[in-house]
Amino acid sequence: CARTKRKPSYTNNTKQFESDDYYKVLGLSKGASAKEIKKAYRKLALQYHPDKVKDEKDKESSEKIFVSISQAYAVLSDEKTKNIYDKYGKNGLDAHEKGIDPEQAGFGGGFSSGGGGFPRGGGGRSNFQFNGNFGGAGFDPRNVFTQFFGGSRDEGVDANFSGGFGGGRHQRQRQAVELFPKNDPSGIAPLGKAKFPDASSKFIWVVVFYNNESEKCSVIKPSLTSFANKMKGTLKVGAFNCKRSLPDTKFCKDHDIETQDLPIFGVVVNGELTKYENETTRQQPPSMKELHKFAIEKMPFDLVQMINHPSIIDERLHKAAIEQGKKGSILLLTDKYETSPKFASLVYQYRDHFVFGESRAKTLSMAQHFKVKKYPLLIAFLPKRGGKGFEVVRLEDVNQQEIGKWIDSLTSRNRSSSRTGRK
Repeated sequence: CARTKRKPSYTNNTKQFESDDYYKVLGLSKGASAKEIKKAYRKLALQYHPDKVKDEKDKESSEKIFVSISQAYAVLSDEKTKNIYDKYGKNGLDAHEKGIDPEQAGFGGGFSSGGGGFPRGGGGRSNFQFNGNFGGAGFDPRNVFTQFFGGSRDEGVDANFSGGFGGGRHQRQRQAVELFPKNDPSGIAPLGKAKFPDASSKFIWVVVFYNNESEKCSVIKPSLTSFANKMKGTLKVGAFNCKRSLPDTKFCKDHDIETQDLPIFGVVVNGELTKYENETTRQQPPSMKELHKFAIEKMPFDLVQMINHPSIIDERLHKAAIEQGKKGSILLLTDKYETSPKFASLVYQYRDHFVFGESRAKTLSMAQHFKVKKYPLLIAFLPKRGGKGFEVVRLEDVNQQEIGKWIDSLTSRNRSSSRTGRK
């Protein structure tokens, strides 16, 4: 027989909001689709939003209903928590939030409060204390509402409303404290849609996407600050507040950054964002060791040409620089066996100006050709006026020099020579 399309049922009977069944709270039946769950939440959240209530005597009951609606939506809108709730009920979900396997803990019977389910222990929804994002003392329905409506106004309702739920004034003051402000001593740069690194950026970026109101996001700052200090000179570290403004929220959504999963980390190379994904769970932020490994894996080592004999210098450096319209080429001679991340970062920073090569592991033929006395050694090849030959500039004691300033001086020298040649 033909399958009839199920329509969500809504009711003005406030008793539904006292139910332990999250589906009933939203006026839905079990098995409701994600679209139906969103539609139900949207309708009810706008109906019982505190800003919609004009009569003070109704505000308290409206706020309680709004919390119930938000708790239900927070659980059912997330596929993972919805599956746990459907299978093990609210106590099972609570166990999961505490890091306990609901099945091993003996929970079962689904969300229904009927027979065969989990033990109840004392009646009513007030007994259930969720420690994560879905209820309890740390639950804030405003976060759910703001994430859903993206910080905008909808039908006369402000997503950043300040009503009720345990003292709006204190909450607003807490929200005003930015985790990663401008010129923060941590060295972590605040980013937004307008300042997000694109293909023209000189640097490789590690970016954390966060919600300023999330406790889970706030606890990462100390370790991320340490990470930024250790990676100084190799990577830039930035922080993107997905809830700072509507354009920033939209930017995050456009890049598949789900606000309920924050914080989320990624690496940006050539304007392309690659998100970190833990192999076991996407919800868990990486350790700084894992983040370091992930960032190094994304370094553009392919920009460095391997030069293991003097005979290939002309082809891989000189001709390549001319064909690509570069100012010249730079060769690193080193006793290391692998390209260092710091050198790869430097190559990326000056990729528009020079072709870069590397001779590793004290290659004898290269050492003899360039009369190397000490490693590492940098050699720049700058085209002479008229295109006849190259000016060779050496940088000894590389570890004691600021290589960036040296390369900048080469750029200036090359520009000066070009102007002289055109006269």
